[in-house]
Amino acid sequence: MEFDLIMIGKRIKEARNNKNLTQAQLAELIDVSTSYLGMMERALGHVSLENIIKISNVLGMPIAFFVQDSIAQPNESDIDKQINNELSMLTDIQKGYILQSIKTFRLFCKNLVNGILK
Repeated sequence: MEFDLIMIGKRIKEARNNKNLTQAQLAELIDVSTSYLGMMERALGHVSLENIIKISNVLGMPIAFFVQDSIAQPNESDIDKQINNELSMLTDIQKGYILQSIKTFRLFCKNLVNGILK
């Protein structure tokens, strides 16, 4: 199984930026050099499971956040990937609001098609 190191690196950088940490600060917290962390973020170096776990713990993100898009999903459309990517960054409460919005939108579309709405 191959991992998309570019996607993992993007996720590391995204999570680090969301926590308002510099590369130097995160590197110190996970006990690696700043240049090595930079290489991980740019997919120029190997990212070990140990480092993913450290980053996950420090940034308070699940490990899946960093690797979910790096494993090929059979038959998953680009739009599904984008939706899953966005959903992965939301809290459960926020996901509940999105779910309710989707249900409301589906009902609206059904009523529109059935001529109830004009």
